[in-house]
Amino acid sequence: MNRLFFIIPWGLLHAGLTAAPSFGGTWETSFGRMLLVQNKQEVGGVCLMEGVLCYINGQVRDGQLVFTYQEPAIKGEGQFKLTEDGKKFTGRWRPAGAAAWDVWEGARVQSNKSDKSRWHGQWTTTFGRMRLTEKGDKVEGIYAYESASTILGKTETGRLNFHYQESDVKGQGWFEISAEGRLFYGKWKPEGSDGWSDWGGARTINKVNPNRKWLVVLEAHWEEGLEESEYSFGKMLKAFFSHAPKVQVRHRYFHDEEDLTRWCREVAFMEGPVLLCIASHGSAKGVTVGGKTIRPEIIARHLSYADNVVLTHFSACNVVQAGFSESWAEGSQKRRIFPISGYDKTVDWAVSAVIEFMYFDMILSRGLSPKKSWEHLRQSMPFVDRTVGKTNPIQPAGFKFVEPANAIISNGKTTIKSSNRK
Repeated sequence: MNRLFFIIPWGLLHAGLTAAPSFGGTWETSFGRMLLVQNKQEVGGVCLMEGVLCYINGQVRDGQLVFTYQEPAIKGEGQFKLTEDGKKFTGRWRPAGAAAWDVWEGARVQSNKSDKSRWHGQWTTTFGRMRLTEKGDKVEGIYAYESASTILGKTETGRLNFHYQESDVKGQGWFEISAEGRLFYGKWKPEGSDGWSDWGGARTINKVNPNRKWLVVLEAHWEEGLEESEYSFGKMLKAFFSHAPKVQVRHRYFHDEEDLTRWCREVAFMEGPVLLCIASHGSAKGVTVGGKTIRPEIIARHLSYADNVVLTHFSACNVVQAGFSESWAEGSQKRRIFPISGYDKTVDWAVSAVIEFMYFDMILSRGLSPKKSWEHLRQSMPFVDRTVGKTNPIQPAGFKFVEPANAIISNGKTTIKSSNRK
């Protein structure tokens, strides 16, 4: 039996076996940095145009990406075509209803695999500001959509798969990150739904003064009636620190639990180290405002993602008593460990003001750690926590410093030891 053999040139065979280049990846384009994710013929992504996120969705047809785009106020259409090596694309676009086309070109950006904490930091996203923390393959954080919205996920082969929880709904989703870690794009869907929607984000890059520090004062109104004169500890602190240009003071009032927890969540979105002061009446059960008590674990829960906090101080009587640390740990679930200070008894207004002005100044203006500042206060002001004599008009303030058992405070930053401190 005769056999017929065909000789196929290797170049043609190789071309037939090699998959077409993907549109997926990071691109530097005519209109800013762009991240595309391709799944079979479907393509979605985001483009950062002059600081604004725009969304792209389309399909690959006959080697071309045919897409629609959505800017905040404008939408349109376009096509991209890859070069043979997949490193560039040429294309065109036009707004909806327009006849003329304009050019849109791009070049691929190579991935940077050296950055181990690619998700950590602040982001501007489809659903507001987001702050993520990353430890190993675990990523978690908060985002400013409605109240107490959280995200928890795990990185797997370059993709972050996550679950989200909002006030009255939860669901799942995934993100992929751009080559240089400045953009992400993904999809989300509520629990029980089959419909996926876009979720994109751009890393917040601020020109932050590296020496800037924040003093955030969250204060309840002290007055109980019209006959009382208005007074504010936060305003006093703001006036005092006007002499220190590197210290920025933010003073806000709270009227109930919802107010206080909202401002606590806001702290996580601030760039730079934060000393947080919560000023109000207090009791052994927690902070009191409007005749109601806000327990320590509730406050801790809403600060648990604020990895920029170097100290939380309670300028309130009786709050830091036995059982406080356990209550705080219950709320934070060990996500964030930072020192806490406050009083375990009723303290005189003038005495607490003197202590706190010096305490905050040593931390913010003189660069001492919270623990060192507390130690210096005890040495220079015996009434901070010791008896100074029955005839002395200034009695012990009961000022306490609570340092978590396995946290070390150094240069204003908190790190975790592998073993407990003695």
